Amino acid sequence: MVVTALTIGFLESGTVQLSGPFLYGDENGVSLILKKDDDTFVIQPGEKIIINDEIYTYKSVDVASQTLLMENISISLDDVSAIHYVLGTKMKERGLKGLKTGGMIGAAVGAVLGSYEGYYHYLVLTVPMCAAVDGVALGIVGAGIGYKEKNTRIYNLSENDWKITNE
Repeated sequence: MVVTALTIGFLESGTVQLSGPFLYGDENGVSLILKKDDDTFVIQPGEKIIINDEIYTYKSVDVASQTLLMENISISLDDVSAIHYVLGTKMKERGLKGLKTGGMIGAAVGAVLGSYEGYYHYLVLTVPMCAAVDGVALGIVGAGIGYKEKNTRIYNLSENDWKITNE
């Protein structure tokens, strides 16, 4: 009973797996291991990578035939000089930059509108309202632009740089 309980515990926790490419000879699902000196980076199947300015979903690597297997295509390792790992988008950074820029522009416009012909007592209303409206508008535009830009980390593949160490 103890062995059964331990086996179930190991299987349910994910410590031990009874399925995988090593058992069934499935070439899909093999992680891509990149190594440089003492640094190691692993790309898991299903993650997005950019090769030759094209975004692909990584599936596996076939070391014997020297190819990377993507979702709909296979790429020879000889054609790959760098792998760009997609970390996400620049939506947050661009959105905050747009928010700050819009807020400053809106505050300036509000100050000009409020001080027109000596109505300085309206500055309390016009400056915050214009800053908020312009900040939100440019923040949304910045986030939209940043959504299309990918935030990546580059792994250059060469003899003195990153190497694929799958065996």
